[in-house]
Amino acid sequence: MQSIAHEIINPLSAIWWQVNSITVSSIIILLLCAKQLNSENLKKFTLLIGAVLSSRVIFIQIYQLYIGKWVAASSIPIHLCGLSSILAGLLMFKRNQFAYECLFYWGLAGAIQSLLTPEFTLGKDDSIIFIDYFISHGGIIFAALYLTIILKMRPREKSWFSVFLFSQILIPIIGLVNWLLDANYMYLCQKPIVDNPLVIGEWPYY
Repeated sequence: MQSIAHEIINPLSAIWWQVNSITVSSIIILLLCAKQLNSENLKKFTLLIGAVLSSRVIFIQIYQLYIGKWVAASSIPIHLCGLSSILAGLLMFKRNQFAYECLFYWGLAGAIQSLLTPEFTLGKDDSIIFIDYFISHGGIIFAALYLTIILKMRPREKSWFSVFLFSQILIPIIGLVNWLLDANYMYLCQKPIVDNPLVIGEWPYY
């Protein structure tokens, strides 16, 4: 099965500081703007966010097809951040407590790590794919914070355990997809190539 070599940005490099500063600043500015809105405008703003985040998921799939970079082993959004990016958009249209909790735990943990230690599963030479990486992961963090801070949703007590159990159901499903496609979704078959201090050990125990 065709795949695309992963590429990284070295943490603390000049480009790392630039893109993360822009991403974090954008998240903060949008949250501050949302806090100033009245209830009617907040509803419209929430729907606009949902439309942008959902459209991004669809657009990047079409764009990869257009430039000939769509490959089943790399392009399907079934990493935890890919699933979180889908939830980030949908939750703006219809709130669901368990879906929010999945976004909260998967998204914040995964997207923050992805910004701190960027790894591009489709390479980073294409400017649109490069920018989309930070819009996607920044959008996940923004959506989780927006739902929590602005829309006042909260994880239920011990909800982390429910999300953990649900994740264990996903693992064999994603593992089967990896086996069929010779892929590495959710990094189940090989650990990330980026130097992540939180990833310790070698397969299958890292």
